[in-house]
Amino acid sequence: MKVSELKMLSVLSDGGCKNNGNVNGSGITQAYGSFAVTAISKDGIREIGHHEHLEFPETKTSPEAEYRTLVAATLYVGQLMERMNWPDDIKIVFGVDAKLLVDQINGHAKVKAEHLKEYNLTIKGRLVALNATVTKVERQIVKDALGH
Repeated sequence: MKVSELKMLSVLSDGGCKNNGNVNGSGITQAYGSFAVTAISKDGIREIGHHEHLEFPETKTSPEAEYRTLVAATLYVGQLMERMNWPDDIKIVFGVDAKLLVDQINGHAKVKAEHLKEYNLTIKGRLVALNATVTKVERQIVKDALGH
């Protein structure tokens, strides 16, 4: 798809922690995340542009994995926009299934955990720089796209 045909980028992001704070037999938590970028043309044609799986061995909770994955996704999209020299009028929407995360980023809920505040501010800054939004999507949509 040519840049001139691009209308929107849809980015689905999800993170989790299998043990959610409890270590496995090796003493390591199993935190992970992934995101997928879909380009949508002015004609409605969808093209999967990127899918990345991440591992966060030092992350201990699902909320932190969610935040870290969204940080990585916003960084990737920012670098992609720069590299491809995309116009500023492309709509960018980040979709996640964690309602609290969306509410915290959009200013409808407080971030209480100190270690998550920096991630929250980083994401907010990147969303402004990208002229992007973050929205809540249904769990099944995320699961179908990312496999978890």
